[in-house]
Amino acid sequence: MNDYLGYLEIPLASGCNLKCRGCSHFSNADEHPFLLRKEEFEREIRRLAEIIPFIHTIRLLGGEPLLNPDVGAIVGMARSVYPASRICVVTNGLLIPSLDRKTLQSLAENRALVQISLYPPVKDRLSEITGILEENGIRYAATEEITHFRKRVNARGDSDPAYEFEHCPVGKDCHYLDRGKLSVCPAPQIADIVRDRFLFDLTVREEDVLDIFAPDVTAEKVRSFLQKAPSVCRFCTEPELFEWSAGPDPKWEDWVVKA
Repeated sequence: MNDYLGYLEIPLASGCNLKCRGCSHFSNADEHPFLLRKEEFEREIRRLAEIIPFIHTIRLLGGEPLLNPDVGAIVGMARSVYPASRICVVTNGLLIPSLDRKTLQSLAENRALVQISLYPPVKDRLSEITGILEENGIRYAATEEITHFRKRVNARGDSDPAYEFEHCPVGKDCHYLDRGKLSVCPAPQIADIVRDRFLFDLTVREEDVLDIFAPDVTAEKVRSFLQKAPSVCRFCTEPELFEWSAGPDPKWEDWVVKA
Protein backbone atom coordinates (compact mmCIF):
# COMPACT_ATOMS: atom_id res chain seq x y z
CA MET A 1 0.00 0.00 0.00
CA ASN A 2 1.86 3.07 -1.27
CA ASP A 3 -0.06 5.67 0.73
CA TYR A 4 0.92 4.11 4.08
CA LEU A 5 3.92 4.85 6.31
CA GLY A 6 4.69 2.73 9.32
CA TYR A 7 6.71 5.17 11.39
CA LEU A 8 7.67 8.84 11.53
CA GLU A 9 9.54 11.03 14.02
CA ILE A 10 8.98 14.79 14.24
CA PRO A 11 11.19 16.94 16.53
CA LEU A 12 9.34 19.67 18.43
CA ALA A 13 12.49 21.09 20.01
CA SER A 14 16.16 20.61 19.25
CA GLY A 15 17.39 21.53 22.74
CA CYS A 16 17.06 19.42 25.87
CA ASN A 17 17.03 19.91 29.62
CA LEU A 18 19.29 16.87 30.00
CA LYS A 19 22.76 17.18 28.53
CA CYS A 20 23.38 13.53 27.68
CA ARG A 21 26.91 12.92 26.46
CA GLY A 22 26.84 11.53 22.94
CA CYS A 23 23.16 12.36 22.34
CA SER A 24 22.13 10.76 19.03
CA HIS A 25 20.32 13.96 18.02
CA PHE A 26 23.26 16.18 19.11
CA SER A 27 20.85 18.13 21.32
CA ASN A 28 23.54 18.92 23.87
CA ALA A 29 25.75 20.38 21.13
CA ASP A 30 23.16 22.56 19.41
CA GLU A 31 24.24 26.21 19.67
CA HIS A 32 21.06 27.47 17.96
CA PRO A 33 18.20 25.38 19.39
CA PHE A 34 14.76 25.77 17.85
CA LEU A 35 11.16 25.25 18.96
CA LEU A 36 8.74 24.14 16.26
CA ARG A 37 5.86 26.62 16.11
CA LYS A 38 2.36 25.14 16.09
CA GLU A 39 1.55 27.02 12.88
CA GLU A 40 4.50 25.43 11.12
CA PHE A 41 3.63 22.00 12.50
CA GLU A 42 0.07 22.32 11.20
CA ARG A 43 1.35 23.32 7.76
CA GLU A 44 3.67 20.32 7.66
CA ILE A 45 1.25 17.73 9.01
CA ARG A 46 -1.52 18.77 6.63
CA ARG A 47 0.83 18.66 3.66
CA LEU A 48 2.08 15.27 4.77
CA ALA A 49 -1.48 13.94 4.97
CA GLU A 50 -2.02 15.00 1.35
CA ILE A 51 0.85 12.70 0.39
CA ILE A 52 0.57 9.92 3.00
CA PRO A 53 -3.02 9.56 4.27
CA PHE A 54 -2.15 7.02 6.96
CA ILE A 55 0.84 6.75 9.31
CA HIS A 56 0.81 3.98 11.89
CA THR A 57 3.06 5.62 14.52
CA ILE A 58 3.96 9.30 14.87
CA ARG A 59 6.52 10.06 17.56
CA LEU A 60 6.89 13.66 18.69
CA LEU A 61 10.31 14.11 20.24
CA GLY A 62 13.33 16.34 20.54
CA GLY A 63 15.65 17.11 22.12
CA GLU A 64 13.00 17.39 24.79
CA PRO A 65 9.54 18.02 23.29
CA LEU A 66 8.07 19.31 26.54
CA LEU A 67 10.29 22.39 26.24
CA ASN A 68 7.90 23.44 23.49
CA PRO A 69 5.01 25.41 25.04
CA ASP A 70 2.81 24.43 22.07
CA VAL A 71 3.12 20.69 22.69
CA GLY A 72 -0.53 20.34 23.74
CA ALA A 73 -1.81 22.16 20.65
CA ILE A 74 0.55 20.18 18.43
CA VAL A 75 -0.69 16.85 19.80
CA GLY A 76 -4.24 18.00 19.11
CA MET A 77 -3.37 18.90 15.52
CA ALA A 78 -1.67 15.56 14.95
CA ARG A 79 -4.73 13.72 16.24
CA SER A 80 -7.06 15.83 14.11
CA VAL A 81 -5.14 15.14 10.91
CA TYR A 82 -4.28 11.51 11.71
CA PRO A 83 -7.22 10.27 13.84
CA ALA A 84 -6.25 6.59 13.62
CA SER A 85 -2.51 6.94 14.22
CA ARG A 86 -0.60 5.96 17.33
CA ILE A 87 0.69 9.32 18.57
CA CYS A 88 3.55 9.26 21.07
CA VAL A 89 5.38 11.99 22.96
CA VAL A 90 8.93 10.86 23.70
CA THR A 91 10.27 12.60 26.81
CA ASN A 92 12.62 12.20 29.74
CA GLY A 93 9.60 13.20 31.84
CA LEU A 94 11.35 15.67 34.11
CA LEU A 95 9.16 18.55 32.93
CA ILE A 96 5.85 16.73 33.41
CA PRO A 97 5.36 18.10 36.96
CA SER A 98 5.52 21.64 35.55
CA LEU A 99 3.03 21.13 32.70
CA ASP A 100 -0.10 23.26 32.82
CA ARG A 101 -3.57 21.81 33.06
CA LYS A 102 -4.40 22.58 29.43
CA THR A 103 -1.43 20.61 28.13
CA LEU A 104 -2.17 17.64 30.37
CA GLN A 105 -5.78 17.70 29.23
CA SER A 106 -4.74 17.68 25.57
CA LEU A 107 -2.46 14.69 26.09
CA ALA A 108 -5.34 12.79 27.66
CA GLU A 109 -8.11 13.83 25.27
CA ASN A 110 -6.03 13.16 22.17
CA ARG A 111 -4.99 9.70 23.37
CA ALA A 112 -1.28 10.45 23.26
CA LEU A 113 1.07 7.83 24.64
CA VAL A 114 3.78 9.43 26.76
CA GLN A 115 6.95 7.38 26.33
CA ILE A 116 9.39 8.04 29.14
CA SER A 117 13.09 7.53 28.46
CA LEU A 118 14.35 6.25 31.81
CA TYR A 119 17.71 7.94 32.17
CA PRO A 120 19.39 7.72 35.59
CA PRO A 121 18.21 11.19 36.77
CA VAL A 122 14.62 10.23 35.86
CA LYS A 123 14.58 6.99 37.81
CA ASP A 124 14.32 8.63 41.25
CA ARG A 125 11.38 10.79 40.12
CA LEU A 126 9.51 8.17 38.11
CA SER A 127 6.75 7.62 40.68
CA GLU A 128 6.09 11.38 40.87
CA ILE A 129 6.00 11.65 37.08
CA THR A 130 3.76 8.64 36.49
CA GLY A 131 1.51 9.70 39.36
CA ILE A 132 0.72 12.97 37.56
CA LEU A 133 0.04 11.12 34.32
CA GLU A 134 -2.27 8.67 36.05
CA GLU A 135 -4.15 11.45 37.85
CA ASN A 136 -4.84 13.08 34.49
CA GLY A 137 -5.79 9.92 32.64
CA ILE A 138 -2.76 10.00 30.35
CA ARG A 139 -1.41 6.76 28.94
CA TYR A 140 2.29 6.17 29.41
CA ALA A 141 5.09 3.65 29.13
CA ALA A 142 8.65 3.76 30.40
CA THR A 143 11.73 2.18 28.90
CA GLU A 144 14.12 0.00 30.83
CA GLU A 145 16.70 2.08 32.67
CA ILE A 146 19.10 3.55 30.10
CA THR A 147 22.60 2.94 31.38
CA HIS A 148 24.53 3.12 28.10
CA PHE A 149 24.55 5.10 24.87
CA ARG A 150 26.03 4.21 21.47
CA LYS A 151 28.65 6.16 19.58
CA ARG A 152 28.91 5.31 15.89
CA VAL A 153 30.56 8.09 13.88
CA ASN A 154 33.31 7.14 11.45
CA ALA A 155 34.93 10.55 11.01
CA ARG A 156 37.00 9.25 8.10
CA GLY A 157 33.80 8.96 6.07
CA ASP A 158 35.01 5.83 4.28
CA SER A 159 32.28 3.36 5.26
CA ASP A 160 30.19 1.68 2.56
CA PRO A 161 26.83 3.53 2.68
CA ALA A 162 24.87 0.58 1.27
CA TYR A 163 26.34 -1.82 3.83
CA GLU A 164 25.83 0.54 6.77
CA PHE A 165 22.24 1.22 5.70
CA GLU A 166 21.41 -2.45 5.31
CA HIS A 167 22.95 -3.38 8.68
CA CYS A 168 21.92 -0.28 10.63
CA PRO A 169 20.81 -1.40 14.12
CA VAL A 170 19.38 1.92 15.30
CA GLY A 171 18.41 4.47 12.67
CA LYS A 172 17.50 2.84 9.37
CA ASP A 173 13.76 2.98 10.05
CA CYS A 174 13.69 6.17 12.15
CA HIS A 175 12.07 8.20 9.37
CA TYR A 176 12.39 11.82 10.32
CA LEU A 177 10.52 15.00 9.34
CA ASP A 178 12.29 18.20 10.40
CA ARG A 179 10.87 21.55 9.30
CA GLY A 180 9.49 20.27 6.02
CA LYS A 181 12.43 18.02 5.14
CA LEU A 182 12.11 14.24 5.25
CA SER A 183 15.06 11.90 5.79
CA VAL A 184 15.64 8.21 6.42
CA CYS A 185 16.96 9.01 9.92
CA PRO A 186 18.01 12.17 11.80
CA ALA A 187 21.63 12.03 10.58
CA PRO A 188 21.29 14.14 7.41
CA GLN A 189 19.54 16.86 9.38
CA ILE A 190 22.01 17.37 12.20
CA ALA A 191 24.88 18.33 9.88
CA ASP A 192 24.55 22.04 10.72
CA ILE A 193 24.94 21.31 14.44
CA VAL A 194 28.06 19.22 13.81
CA ARG A 195 29.58 21.85 11.53
CA ASP A 196 28.84 24.79 13.84
CA ARG A 197 29.98 23.11 17.06
CA PHE A 198 32.83 20.87 15.92
CA LEU A 199 33.83 22.39 12.56
CA PHE A 200 33.31 19.01 10.93
CA ASP A 201 31.57 18.79 7.55
CA LEU A 202 29.28 15.79 7.03
CA THR A 203 28.78 17.06 3.45
CA VAL A 204 25.12 16.13 3.21
CA ARG A 205 24.00 15.87 -0.39
CA GLU A 206 20.78 17.23 -1.84
CA GLU A 207 19.42 13.73 -2.37
CA ASP A 208 19.78 12.90 1.36
CA VAL A 209 16.63 14.89 2.20
CA LEU A 210 13.23 15.23 0.54
CA ASP A 211 11.26 18.48 0.64
CA ILE A 212 7.64 17.49 1.24
CA PHE A 213 6.46 20.80 -0.19
CA ALA A 214 8.03 20.12 -3.60
CA PRO A 215 5.21 19.91 -6.14
CA ASP A 216 6.29 16.54 -7.56
CA VAL A 217 6.33 14.65 -4.25
CA THR A 218 4.04 11.62 -4.18
CA ALA A 219 3.53 8.71 -1.78
CA GLU A 220 5.41 6.45 -4.18
CA LYS A 221 8.34 8.87 -4.30
CA VAL A 222 8.43 9.07 -0.49
CA ARG A 223 8.49 5.29 -0.10
CA SER A 224 11.21 4.93 -2.73
CA PHE A 225 13.28 7.68 -1.09
CA LEU A 226 13.06 6.06 2.36
CA GLN A 227 14.33 2.73 1.03
CA LYS A 228 17.64 4.12 -0.19
CA ALA A 229 20.84 4.69 1.76
CA PRO A 230 21.66 8.38 2.23
CA SER A 231 25.22 9.38 1.42
CA VAL A 232 25.87 10.31 5.07
CA CYS A 233 25.78 6.59 5.92
CA ARG A 234 29.46 6.68 4.98
CA PHE A 235 30.05 8.38 8.35
CA CYS A 236 28.44 5.50 10.26
CA THR A 237 30.12 2.39 11.60
CA GLU A 238 29.58 -0.44 14.08
CA PRO A 239 28.26 1.12 17.32
CA GLU A 240 30.39 1.24 20.44
CA LEU A 241 28.66 1.25 23.82
CA PHE A 242 29.69 3.67 26.56
CA GLU A 243 28.27 4.44 29.98
CA TRP A 244 25.58 7.11 30.11
CA SER A 245 26.54 10.43 31.68
CA ALA A 246 25.57 14.07 31.35
CA GLY A 247 27.68 17.18 31.19
CA PRO A 248 27.66 20.73 29.84
CA ASP A 249 30.76 20.39 27.67
CA PRO A 250 30.20 18.07 24.66
CA LYS A 251 33.31 16.82 22.89
CA TRP A 252 33.54 15.42 19.35
CA GLU A 253 34.99 12.17 20.71
CA ASP A 254 31.68 11.55 22.52
CA TRP A 255 30.32 10.47 19.13
CA VAL A 256 33.38 9.23 17.26
CA VAL A 257 34.46 5.59 17.01
CA LYS A 258 36.94 6.03 14.16
CA ALA A 259 38.83 9.32 14.02
